[in-house]
Amino acid sequence: MTPKRFLIFLLFLLSLLCSVCVGRVQVNLQALVPNHFGWAEEFKRIFLTRLFSFQRDRRYRAVFNTFHPHVKMTLLKQDSPKEILGAFCDEIFPSNTTTILHINNPLSIRRRTAASQYVTELAVYFGIPLISWDADDSGGSQNRVESRTLQIAPTIHHQTQAMFTLLQRYNWTLISIVTSTTAGHIDFISELRALSKNSLKVKSSTYGHQQIRIEVISNIILRNITNKSQTMKELTGLIETESRVILLHSNSLQSKYIMDYAHELGIAGTEYVWILSQSAIPTAKYAPRSFHLGLLGVSYDHGKVAMENAIKMAATTWVTALNNIAMKRTLISSISPNLTCEGNSHMFWKNGSKFYDHLRNVTVTGPPNIRFNETGILMSTELKIMNIQRRGTGKMWEQVGSWNKEGLVMKDITWPGEAAGPPRGKPARKFVRVVTLQENPYVIYLPSDPITGGCNPTAVPCKVYERDENKNRLSNITIPKCCIGLSIDLLKILSNELDFDYELFEVEDGQWGAENQDTNEWNGLPRALVDKKADWVVTSLKINPERASVVDFSAPYLETGITIIVAIREGAISATAFLEPYDYPSWTLILVFSVHATGASIFIFEWLSPYGLNQGKTTLRGN
Repeated sequence: MTPKRFLIFLLFLLSLLCSVCVGRVQVNLQALVPNHFGWAEEFKRIFLTRLFSFQRDRRYRAVFNTFHPHVKMTLLKQDSPKEILGAFCDEIFPSNTTTILHINNPLSIRRRTAASQYVTELAVYFGIPLISWDADDSGGSQNRVESRTLQIAPTIHHQTQAMFTLLQRYNWTLISIVTSTTAGHIDFISELRALSKNSLKVKSSTYGHQQIRIEVISNIILRNITNKSQTMKELTGLIETESRVILLHSNSLQSKYIMDYAHELGIAGTEYVWILSQSAIPTAKYAPRSFHLGLLGVSYDHGKVAMENAIKMAATTWVTALNNIAMKRTLISSISPNLTCEGNSHMFWKNGSKFYDHLRNVTVTGPPNIRFNETGILMSTELKIMNIQRRGTGKMWEQVGSWNKEGLVMKDITWPGEAAGPPRGKPARKFVRVVTLQENPYVIYLPSDPITGGCNPTAVPCKVYERDENKNRLSNITIPKCCIGLSIDLLKILSNELDFDYELFEVEDGQWGAENQDTNEWNGLPRALVDKKADWVVTSLKINPERASVVDFSAPYLETGITIIVAIREGAISATAFLEPYDYPSWTLILVFSVHATGASIFIFEWLSPYGLNQGKTTLRGN
């Protein structure tokens, strides 16, 4: 090829490229990153590398034929509202930015909650979709669709779900919530309460399926943690509850104070389980002195590698959404926000909601898997279950499990007090002494198994006395037997529901209970309660006012009555049926006696009456 023809060919290619460039729409992804974040420049390189990889991928040919994607990064030096607003006016609006990526990772960057909220509010105000890495985001109750925000960091919503799965795993059904006023504490509480209302526990098929309720017993918000006396007074309420599982959400400094106070109050011992949210876990290698062995926490990767993956995920989501738009040939002409800070009118990107829908509907089969729920929360999130374990002479956080949407995977855990198994999550079972007395069908005595000495599943062990025909004791030693009956069934149900153990024995004198009128002392079952030899009476003890004056009765669980019954007469009733209660000689005697007795009574009355015969002084004619 001659130099002249080669020059003409180069001019043709240049004109062709220019025509292509002119036909494409420039779009921009703007990243806002704090300047003190040491990995900012490296992350910018990752952005550009990721964008170049899409250019070489034939699946994304449509996006580069239609758009000219560009990535820019703004370093926020002071993180002030003025600087953030300036970034919107000077860099985001002029470059036709369709999406903002904002990084707020307080675990690797110093906490900047106010700056994060301001960025979110400005994005909402101008209607620009926001892809956010924000560990302070609750991911819960707020209307995220209206805010046009995609959240790629694990949220409080995910953490509470992981905690709840952990509760179900170890059958901890009663919980208490303790929070400070740190970011997300209201959402932490509301998420747990919502999960409590809809809780279902599904056990393996070996044991069948059983549904249980995880109940929030108490909720304490500590507003002034540095005030020791006030905070300890508020934490004292945990002692009086039935829950021994406490879920804590605070920042890492506050959690140290709280655990110090908990140890002083005795609510961080072997009976108690504390589960910390990510923000409450200190980032130091070794656990603080106040953090005891067996402490649990929910965490996630927040280091450099995790952030790099998040940036790749954000770039993939953005380019995939543009590619879908390019292939469907929709929204291309109206993809420019055309926003400016000039003028007094409210600038708002109306079509931003359509572009947000394309972002939210992105589905990529990974790794990493990208899919968002209807509120813009990344669904394929993985969390770590952390546990404080002994390492040499110190204590360290160690990963003992992982959680994702598929479920929870756990391995060996160090439990509080280095116990062999998990705490029950409830106070130790109480012990109740129960006295009884035989009466069919309420309490029935059966012999125990002659070989094992045990009872069948429907009966419970009980101790009774050997008695003669008159119910007098033959000895002072009880013998083991088995008790069944209606009252015994009720006792077993109460034991399970109220969580207590019991000892069942027969009353010594074998009496139901009556008061001695001379000494005003009771015998029988009431006497066992009065003398505190028993805590409960479980049998068919009848309720009457006298017994109720010395013992407390429960609400009646069965009512009975005594009635008179007669046989039903068959046939017609005769006219002389009223004479049947007595025989004829009886009726004759009644008739003769009643006539004579009545006549004699009338005569005596008239004889004595001054208005009658007056003892013979008045003649019969005159009377």
